[in-house]
Amino acid sequence: MFSLVFDRGDVRMSPRGKNYHWDLLMTTRARANRDESWILFLSHRSGNNLLYRMRPDGSELTPIFGGELKDVPGMEAGRTLYRQPHWSRQSPDRAYFLSWATDTNVESGQMSGPIGYVIHLGRTDGGATRIMTNRAGEVFTWARSSEAFAYSRFAGRNPRRDGGQEPALPSTQIVIAQIDGSGEATVLEKPGYWTACDWSPDGNKLLLLYWGMQSMRYGRTDLIELDLARAEQARIKTMELRPGMDFPSSSDVEYCLNSLTDGLPIAWFADGRYSPDGTRIATTVRRRARLDDPGFHELALFDLASETLSVIADYPHPSRIHGPLSWSPDGEEILFSRPLEPDDRRENLPADVTGLGIWAIKSDGSSARFLTTGWAPDWQ
Repeated sequence: MFSLVFDRGDVRMSPRGKNYHWDLLMTTRARANRDESWILFLSHRSGNNLLYRMRPDGSELTPIFGGELKDVPGMEAGRTLYRQPHWSRQSPDRAYFLSWATDTNVESGQMSGPIGYVIHLGRTDGGATRIMTNRAGEVFTWARSSEAFAYSRFAGRNPRRDGGQEPALPSTQIVIAQIDGSGEATVLEKPGYWTACDWSPDGNKLLLLYWGMQSMRYGRTDLIELDLARAEQARIKTMELRPGMDFPSSSDVEYCLNSLTDGLPIAWFADGRYSPDGTRIATTVRRRARLDDPGFHELALFDLASETLSVIADYPHPSRIHGPLSWSPDGEEILFSRPLEPDDRRENLPADVTGLGIWAIKSDGSSARFLTTGWAPDWQ
């Protein structure tokens, strides 16, 4: 592993007043981290959905998860079971991946059982995998320690309102689970849809996407931070004052939530990833002129210090941005997916389906570059 040692006694200040050696150390580590990094992504190039990993320069491309399942008990002759990965993320230490995947009967195209999608844990260098949970949403996030992850669990439904005319809102639990199976903890339980999009670089916050309505045509979504350190302190205090109270669903947890975007005129946010230095959030925003308008999907940055949102790229329908997003390890670029040209058949999809490609763009919106075909990139 690359490292750089310097004498802290020799402190030189940059013109901006920063520690020169510290800046040099961080820059050097970021470059080394980028050189050693991997990009995980999904692709249909083989004719089936598979999870791949590759180096940032496109080398060492390898499928690591998904495909035909051999010798499956109970499967009648002539039927084939195929494991299809969906949103997937690798751990910060690059040793593991988590993938929201389902098993499908190739002949019928139907899921093989009532469970549907489950989260699988595997090693990025291959080998056996195991199921972590069968009740999770498609988006989840790793802890910075690579020893745990946070996911959404839809626990039930509230009573229907307005005579049953309005759709019911589910109650969502945000759960943190240890990958060694030693336990899990519910840190939030509230009505509406709550998605754990990312874990802050300092490990103290979860970035949540809140969606209060079932219909994509109504309401709004917002990015909200859950302060985990403050929540743990509040939980301990709650238990002392009111033993037995379920803190994650109590009103006390409200003081640990900070809405970042509810004061902004944009109504629809999708996905959110902290920059490696924790100062910005990359997100996709959607603007629509009317309810049936597919609208623009714009790539934007939210600055946490100034609480301002800046659009850095936009692609009108049908070339709209597809999630999820990912930062480069050095924080210089953001990865996203969008459709290929209609005559680009490298993703090996049916003739009436346009494949997706992965692009990297500088955080100032410049120098967009094509990386590979596929979607759902994650760069660590």
